[in-house]
Amino acid sequence: MKAFIQTNKDGEFYNINVFSAYEGFTALGWEIVKFHELQDIEEDDSEHIVVGGIGNMRGRLEALGVSKNKEEIDYPASLSNYFGRKIWASTLQNLFADEQSWKVRRKSRSRICGFYRTA
Repeated sequence: MKAFIQTNKDGEFYNINVFSAYEGFTALGWEIVKFHELQDIEEDDSEHIVVGGIGNMRGRLEALGVSKNKEEIDYPASLSNYFGRKIWASTLQNLFADEQSWKVRRKSRSRICGFYRTA
Protein backbone atom coordinates (compact mmCIF):
# COMPACT_ATOMS: atom_id res chain seq x y z
CA MET A 1 0.00 0.00 0.00
CA LYS A 2 1.08 3.56 -0.64
CA ALA A 3 0.73 6.76 1.34
CA PHE A 4 1.14 9.97 -0.64
CA ILE A 5 2.34 12.66 1.77
CA GLN A 6 2.23 16.35 0.81
CA THR A 7 5.38 18.44 1.17
CA ASN A 8 6.37 22.03 0.52
CA LYS A 9 8.19 23.00 -2.68
CA ASP A 10 11.52 21.99 -1.10
CA GLY A 11 10.33 18.45 -0.41
CA GLU A 12 10.04 19.01 3.36
CA PHE A 13 6.92 18.21 5.37
CA TYR A 14 4.97 21.43 5.70
CA ASN A 15 3.58 20.80 9.19
CA ILE A 16 3.70 18.40 12.12
CA ASN A 17 0.51 16.65 11.06
CA VAL A 18 1.86 15.38 7.76
CA PHE A 19 5.16 14.49 9.43
CA SER A 20 3.25 12.45 12.03
CA ALA A 21 1.37 10.68 9.23
CA TYR A 22 4.71 9.97 7.54
CA GLU A 23 6.09 8.46 10.74
CA GLY A 24 2.98 6.36 11.30
CA PHE A 25 2.74 4.98 7.77
CA THR A 26 6.48 4.31 7.73
CA ALA A 27 6.15 2.33 10.97
CA LEU A 28 3.35 0.31 9.36
CA GLY A 29 5.63 -0.55 6.46
CA TRP A 30 3.77 1.45 3.81
CA GLU A 31 5.52 2.80 0.74
CA ILE A 32 5.79 6.58 1.14
CA VAL A 33 5.55 8.89 -1.87
CA LYS A 34 6.06 12.61 -1.33
CA PHE A 35 4.13 15.06 -3.48
CA HIS A 36 3.89 18.85 -3.64
CA GLU A 37 0.90 19.43 -5.94
CA LEU A 38 -2.05 17.10 -6.28
CA GLN A 39 -1.29 16.83 -10.00
CA ASP A 40 1.96 15.06 -9.02
CA ILE A 41 -0.09 11.96 -8.12
CA GLU A 42 -0.56 10.00 -11.32
CA GLU A 43 -2.19 6.91 -9.80
CA ASP A 44 -5.96 6.67 -9.42
CA ASP A 45 -6.08 3.76 -6.97
CA SER A 46 -8.65 4.60 -4.29
CA GLU A 47 -6.88 2.23 -1.88
CA HIS A 48 -3.91 4.60 -1.60
CA ILE A 49 -3.89 7.13 1.21
CA VAL A 50 -3.34 10.83 0.48
CA VAL A 51 -2.26 13.10 3.35
CA GLY A 52 -2.29 16.84 2.79
CA GLY A 53 -4.25 20.06 2.98
CA ILE A 54 -8.02 20.41 2.74
CA GLY A 55 -7.86 21.67 -0.86
CA ASN A 56 -5.87 18.65 -1.94
CA MET A 57 -8.20 16.30 -0.09
CA ARG A 58 -11.22 17.81 -1.79
CA GLY A 59 -9.45 17.62 -5.16
CA ARG A 60 -8.48 14.00 -4.62
CA LEU A 61 -12.02 13.00 -3.64
CA GLU A 62 -13.37 14.78 -6.70
CA ALA A 63 -10.83 13.03 -8.94
CA LEU A 64 -11.99 9.69 -7.51
CA GLY A 65 -15.64 10.57 -8.19
CA VAL A 66 -16.64 11.00 -4.55
CA SER A 67 -19.44 13.54 -4.27
CA LYS A 68 -19.39 16.07 -1.46
CA ASN A 69 -21.56 18.74 0.03
CA LYS A 70 -20.79 22.01 1.78
CA GLU A 71 -20.78 20.37 5.22
CA GLU A 72 -18.46 17.43 4.48
CA ILE A 73 -15.59 18.70 6.63
CA ASP A 74 -16.68 20.03 9.98
CA TYR A 75 -16.16 19.69 13.71
CA PRO A 76 -18.15 16.63 14.83
CA ALA A 77 -20.73 17.44 17.50
CA SER A 78 -19.68 14.33 19.44
CA LEU A 79 -16.32 16.01 20.19
CA SER A 80 -17.74 19.38 21.32
CA ASN A 81 -16.87 18.70 24.97
CA TYR A 82 -13.19 18.70 23.98
CA PHE A 83 -13.05 21.91 21.92
CA GLY A 84 -12.09 24.07 24.89
CA ARG A 85 -14.18 26.93 23.51
CA LYS A 86 -17.57 27.64 22.00
CA ILE A 87 -17.67 27.20 18.22
CA TRP A 88 -20.56 28.24 16.00
CA ALA A 89 -21.15 29.11 12.36
CA SER A 90 -21.93 32.62 11.24
CA THR A 91 -21.49 34.93 8.29
CA LEU A 92 -19.11 37.83 7.90
CA GLN A 93 -22.09 40.17 7.65
CA ASN A 94 -23.44 38.96 11.00
CA LEU A 95 -20.02 39.24 12.63
CA PHE A 96 -19.64 42.86 11.58
CA ALA A 97 -23.20 43.68 12.67
CA ASP A 98 -22.55 42.51 16.25
CA GLU A 99 -19.84 44.57 17.96
CA GLN A 100 -19.29 41.82 20.56
CA SER A 101 -18.27 39.50 17.71
CA TRP A 102 -15.38 41.75 16.76
CA LYS A 103 -13.37 40.30 19.67
CA VAL A 104 -13.87 36.61 18.88
CA ARG A 105 -11.50 34.54 16.82
CA ARG A 106 -12.81 34.00 13.31
CA LYS A 107 -11.78 31.16 11.07
CA SER A 108 -12.92 30.69 7.51
CA ARG A 109 -15.19 27.68 7.28
CA SER A 110 -15.02 27.61 3.50
CA ARG A 111 -15.23 30.07 0.67
CA ILE A 112 -18.98 29.58 0.49
CA CYS A 113 -20.26 28.65 3.96
CA GLY A 114 -19.20 31.60 6.07
CA PHE A 115 -17.11 31.71 9.23
CA TYR A 116 -16.68 29.84 12.48
CA ARG A 117 -16.87 32.00 15.54
CA THR A 118 -14.92 30.86 18.55
CA ALA A 119 -14.95 32.29 22.03
